[in-house]
Amino acid sequence: MTYKEQHTQSLALEAIQHHNRVNAVCPGYVVTAMRKAAIMAVAQRNDLSY
Repeated sequence: MTYKEQHTQSLALEAIQHHNRVNAVCPGYVVTAMRKAAIMAVAQRNDLSY
């Protein structure tokens, strides 16, 4: 379990006593063929390795 998941769960356990719900949105991206191609294109334009 990640830190964010642990923090969200801990907060939810405290908030439930007051009839509140807790949600978490964790930004990020999923590695797909299109995403990988875009990253590789940027790396190639900037003469970097990936």
